Amino acid sequence: MCGFIGFVAPHGHSPQITPAQLTTLRDTMTYRGPDDAGLLIDRSIAFAHRRLAIRDLDSPPQPWRSPDGRYVLIYNGELYNDHELRAKINRAGLTQKTSCDTELLLQAWILWQEHALPLLRGMFAFAIYDFQTQKLFAARDRFGIKPLYFAHHAQQLIVSSTLKAITSSPGFSTQPNLHAISHYLTTLRATLGDQTLFERVFQLRPGHLLTWQNGHTHIERYHDFDLQQSSPTPASLDDLADDLAGHLHDSITQHMVSDVPVGAFLSGGVDSSLMAALLQQSHPQTLVTRSVGCLDPGQSPAPESDLAYAQIVADSLHCQHANIAVSADQYWNSMHWMIDQLHTPLTTPSDVLIYHLARDMKQSVGVALGGEGADELLCGYDVQHWSGHDYDRLRQLQAGHWPFPTHAEDEFLLDFQQHYGRSQPRTLIDFYFQQNSLIPLAVQRMFWKPERLLEVQSAGIARDFYHALLSPHQDAPSSVQIKHLLLHTNLEALLARLDNSTMLASLEARVPYADHQLATATARYPLNQLIQLKPHANSPWKTAATLFQQGDILSKRPLRALAARSLPETFAQRPKASFPTNIQSWLTENWQDQCCDLIRSSVLLQEICTPNHLDQILQLQGATAIYRWPLLNLALWDRAVFS
Repeated sequence: MCGFIGFVAPHGHSPQITPAQLTTLRDTMTYRGPDDAGLLIDRSIAFAHRRLAIRDLDSPPQPWRSPDGRYVLIYNGELYNDHELRAKINRAGLTQKTSCDTELLLQAWILWQEHALPLLRGMFAFAIYDFQTQKLFAARDRFGIKPLYFAHHAQQLIVSSTLKAITSSPGFSTQPNLHAISHYLTTLRATLGDQTLFERVFQLRPGHLLTWQNGHTHIERYHDFDLQQSSPTPASLDDLADDLAGHLHDSITQHMVSDVPVGAFLSGGVDSSLMAALLQQSHPQTLVTRSVGCLDPGQSPAPESDLAYAQIVADSLHCQHANIAVSADQYWNSMHWMIDQLHTPLTTPSDVLIYHLARDMKQSVGVALGGEGADELLCGYDVQHWSGHDYDRLRQLQAGHWPFPTHAEDEFLLDFQQHYGRSQPRTLIDFYFQQNSLIPLAVQRMFWKPERLLEVQSAGIARDFYHALLSPHQDAPSSVQIKHLLLHTNLEALLARLDNSTMLASLEARVPYADHQLATATARYPLNQLIQLKPHANSPWKTAATLFQQGDILSKRPLRALAARSLPETFAQRPKASFPTNIQSWLTENWQDQCCDLIRSSVLLQEICTPNHLDQILQLQGATAIYRWPLLNLALWDRAVFS
C-alpha cells in the first residue's frame, strides 16, 4: 500500500515544482508508505511515491518506468489475480524481472491500454504517463477502495493519494466548497460525486478513467455494477448460501496473498465473524484479531456489547485477540491529529476507533481484513433497505391504491410522521434525504445564513447528483433503487473511512466482501431472498424503523444462513451494529467547553451560520446533541487547513 503525487505540464513545458518541494509534498504522506520512497522529474512530469512494503518486499521503488522509457507509473494498491495476469502477459510475449504487481500493471497497460482495466481484480489507484503521446491516464478501482484526487493548477494537472499533498502544493489556493459542506452536514460524507470539501479539488470516482493531454481532461466510466439484472438466479436460500460460500471463500483466499502477516478486524457482528471463521477454515493457523470500543479508564465492556461478542468469537476460533479501549482524552487528541494529517473532517465517530484499532494491529501484522461491503451487497441495513416500501406505501395511499386494511391507513401515516416528520416527500430523492439526514434539512435551514443557503439551494448540485444516480433505475422497485444508492454512496464513504484510518497507522486494510466478482454474483440473487419480513409479521404496513424494532425484518438472509453453519445461531442472527462509541455523551460532558469554544470561534462556521441559531444547536442535549459532531469536525478542519 502506498501514496503518490504527480504533476503533469503541457508538452514542451516543465512542471512548476522543484525537487525539494516535491519531496516535501511526498513526505506529507509518509504514513502511507514508510518503507521506501522515490522521485522522478523528467520533461513534462514530476512524480513522487511512498511505499508500504506488503508483497515482493525487495522490489525497487516507484515511480516505475517501462524498459524503453516511454511509460512511467505511480501506483497504490494490490492486484489479487497477479498469477492469472502474469500468465496472460507472458502469453502476449512480455517477461518480468520482478514478482511485484507494479511491473505487471504497467505491462498490462502497455499491451492493452484502457482495455486492461477489466482484467484487474483488486484495489488500485494509479497514474501512467505516456511520453510518446504526452498523455496521462489515471484510474481508480471499481468500488473506490483506494483514493485518487486531482486538481488543475497553473495549466498543470496534479494527481495524488491525499488531499493534503494537493492543497499544500506551492501556489495552490482553495476555498471551502459550500455545496459539499451542506452535503456533509446532511449525510456525513466528505465527497459529493466528484466534488470534495475543497473548491477546485476533485476525486476520481470509483470505476472511472481520467485522460489528460495538454490541458484537456476527459473522464469516463469503465465499470458499473448491474444491480437489477433482468434474470435473477432462482434458487432456494440454501442454494444461495452455497453459492455465496464459494464466491466468498474465493475472495478471501485471493485477499490473503501477502508477504507479511495478515490479521482481521472483529466487530462482533456477523460479517466480520463469518469472515474470520472462513479464514480459519482455509488457513488453519492462529489468526490475529482485534476489536475496539469507547471505554473510559476502569470501565469494562457490557456483557451484550460488540466487544464482548467479538471476544466470544475470537475464543471459539482460537484467535490471538485483544479488545482495544479508547478513552475520551485519547479520542479527542487523535481526532485533532487525524484531521490535521488528512485535511478533511472525519466522516463517522468510528474513524478514530478504527485508527486506534489499526495502530494496535500494526504491531502484529502488516495487513488486516475488514467486513465492509457485506451490508451494501446483501441488504444488511434492515431499515434503509426495507424503507423503499415506506415510500411506495405512501404513494399508494395518496393514489387511493392502499393494499392493506382500511383501518391501517391512519396507523401507517402516524408511524410515517413519527420517523420521517410531517412533510411528505414528493420524489424518491426527497425521501432519501428525509431518511438519511443526520441534521434534518429543516434544522439546517435554520442555522445557515440566508444568502449562503440560497447559494447552495439554487445550484442544486446534491439533488442533481442523486437524480443522476437514480435516473437509470427509475423503473425499478424503490427497494432496489435505495440499495443502489447505498452501494454507490454509503460503501464509498465507508471504504474511504477505512483507508484513511488504517493508512494513518501504516496498516493495509483489505475488504473481501468488496470484490467485484463477488458483487457480480450476488447481484443475481433475488431481492426477496436477500431481505423479507418474517412470516406472519405483525402489522406489515408499518414503517421499516418500526418493523425493525419489532424484529420483523430478516436481512442479509444468504449470509446469515451461511454464518449459521460456522457460528452459533445467536451470532448468525445478530442485528446490525457498529463499533460502540460514547460520542454523544462526550460531546456534552467531557468535551463540552472545548467543543463549544471551537465551534463558536470557527471562521468558516461564522461565515455560513447564523450565530444565534448556532448557539441554539450548542445548547441541545440528549439525542440531538449529536448535531455538534459534524460542526466540531468542520471547526477542526477549518483550523487545520484555512487558519
